[in-house]
Formats: sequence, C-alpha cells, structure tokens
Amino acid sequence: MQQLVADYGSDRTLRLNAGNMFKRDGELEKKRAEVILTAYAAMAYDVYAIGPFDATFGLSSLETMAAAVGVTPICSNLIEGAAQSIAPYQLVEKGGQRILVTSLVDPWLSDVVKKKKGISLPVCPVEGVLSPLFESVPHDVSIVVVQTATTHLEDLLSGIGVKPDLVVLGYQEGVIPPKTLDNGLTYVANNLSGKVLASVDFVAGEKPLDLDNWQHVTLSMADVVPEPKVDQLITSQEQWEKDFHRRKRKSNKINVGRGPSNFYLGDGWCVRCHPEISRSWKQSRHAHALATLQNKGRADDPRCLPCHVTGMKQNNEESLVEEQRMGGGFTSLEMTPHLGNVQCEACHGPGKLHARNPKLNPLRKGDDTVCQRCHTEDTSPGFVYRENEVH
Repeated sequence: MQQLVADYGSDRTLRLNAGNMFKRDGELEKKRAEVILTAYAAMAYDVYAIGPFDATFGLSSLETMAAAVGVTPICSNLIEGAAQSIAPYQLVEKGGQRILVTSLVDPWLSDVVKKKKGISLPVCPVEGVLSPLFESVPHDVSIVVVQTATTHLEDLLSGIGVKPDLVVLGYQEGVIPPKTLDNGLTYVANNLSGKVLASVDFVAGEKPLDLDNWQHVTLSMADVVPEPKVDQLITSQEQWEKDFHRRKRKSNKINVGRGPSNFYLGDGWCVRCHPEISRSWKQSRHAHALATLQNKGRADDPRCLPCHVTGMKQNNEESLVEEQRMGGGFTSLEMTPHLGNVQCEACHGPGKLHARNPKLNPLRKGDDTVCQRCHTEDTSPGFVYRENEVH
C-alpha cells in the first residue's frame, strides 16, 4: 500500500475495504475490532463498505467504534432508521475525478448469517436502490461493493438498474481477477483476511475502465514497511491481550493437571515404549511449537495456543467429541506443563487407555485430516501433507 501511494500519490490512490472484518463475538474480539478500525483510519482508507459480519457487535457498537476514529461505514440498502451514521455512499475525489462508491448487501446473505450466527444486519431488497443515487449524485466513475456469493452475483446485479464501472465482491472468499458477466458488468474480489493487496489502474475519462493491469500481491512481514502509528497500536493491543488472558486464566478454576480425569499423559509416558519415535520427535519443530508462540508474545492467545500444545480444545474440533468427553489436555503451563508443545497425543489422541492396554485401545493414525486441523490455509499457506514424513 505504501508503495502504491508513493508511486501514484495519495490524491490519486483510492483505498477501499470491502468489509466483513469481525466474525467473532466477545470482549476480546470487540477490542480487536476497535484496533482494526483505528489502524485503517491511520492508513487513511477512503471507503469502508460493511458486510453482514461487521454487525457482529450490533450496529450501534459499530457506529460508535467507527465514529471514534473518524471512519464512515457505507451500505446503500440498510433499512431506514436501522442506523444513524452509516451512509448510503461516499463520493471521493481522486486525480480530479469524482468517484462514487456505494455498497449493497444481498438480503439472502443477511438471512443466512442471521440464521447461522445470530448476527442481524437489517437490509431491504436491492431493486431500485441505486438508480436514484446514481442519478442524483454527479460522478465520473462508479464502484459498487456487493456482499454476496459468486453463485448469486449475476442474479442480484440484474435487478439493480444501473451499470457501475466496477463491482467489488465483498463476501466471497479468495482473490478473483477481473471477470465480465453476461450482462457486461465486470467484478473483482480480494477477500483473504488482509493477506493480499489487490489494485487496478484506470485512466480518467476512459469508459469502460481498462482492467488489464489488475495485480495482486501476497503480503509477508518482509514486505511491510513499518508504520509507527500502526506499530504502536499493535504493541498496545498485544499487551492488553496478555493481561486479558492472564485474568481469564486466573478465574478459570478447572485444573485437572495430572489427575485421574486427565486422559492425556505426555511424552514422558510415550517414550517408555516408543524411544526411537520420541527421539525423532524431539528433533522436530513440533517439539518446540510452544516456544515459537512465546517468542512472539502469543503464548496466552487461545486462538493460537491449541495448535502449539497437546490436547487443548479447539472450537472447530467437532470430529474429536469422544476425546473431549474423556477430558483433560493442556490448560496452562502452570497446571499442565507436561502437555506443552505438539506431542504424540496431539495427533494420535489421548494415551491413558492405550497405555493400560495397547491392543484393546489402539491410538488414532495421524493422517491429513489431523494435520489440517492446524495447518490451514490461514495458518500454514502452502502446507502439503506428506504421508511418510514422520512428526
């Protein structure tokens, strides 16, 4: 982003966020949402087009957080009276051009999110919403952010009554280069949790826009130029989270430790019968998984911790109900130090019954489904499962 602004100038660069940034509820996630909005304000984003997940904490909370940092969310088909400071559009002047940016949330998607997540973003049908807007607001270029899935996009756009220069798909996960629909509208998408920066150039006065120069860059820490305001935000947030997790841990009175209700034993038991495998494991990255979190100051983060220790419950582990019923697993270094790092039982399941009678209680075989609980596209981009690669 800094390079784009340096190349073209701030007055010729439109920075747009396509929404759906908040997908979890709770005190911790709300604090993170405040920091995210503050960071976008610090990076001088011009437009924030909300999606249904941005209403995770309620519209009034979203408005309060956005107003505190000077960000104006937009949504053109929000039901009248549902919010006070969410605007239907933004008109941004860049390079002498008036750019009209507005957004639509598909009522179908809003209903799906409400049923699955209990998140309510009250929107009306999109038909007839944009025509008065396009007619009453003078502009040179028009961009519409549409919150829907690709399977619903063409049907939804067929009813909007206008032909924007560019459609940005704000919900569909992934990066989609310019595609032209049968109705002549061109859309793009870039929704990968902030890991990819996508850009497109246009020449003032040319219609339709020339989108051949679309480009996207997968970001890495090595590419990021330090931004003092954002760095300060992150440092402050990390300290707040450490304090938050310490408070939570102290209030957690569950402590199975090494007691009879803990079905996880730790590598100290496994090595008795499997010394060679244990030696191999100790040379692996799994044996030092917790240290990688500690070095980054994330050892208290419950989003990261389950994949760096043994037997700690993950929110997405529906397939391991039986193991969770058995009980135990890592809770903290103070309570269960013997279950730090990714040990044998992290992949093969709790070993207490197996240790009593190995033939009667065989352990689970580690396979790609086990590995991919933690090695996801978000956490391990490019991860390839190798069946014969041990530990």
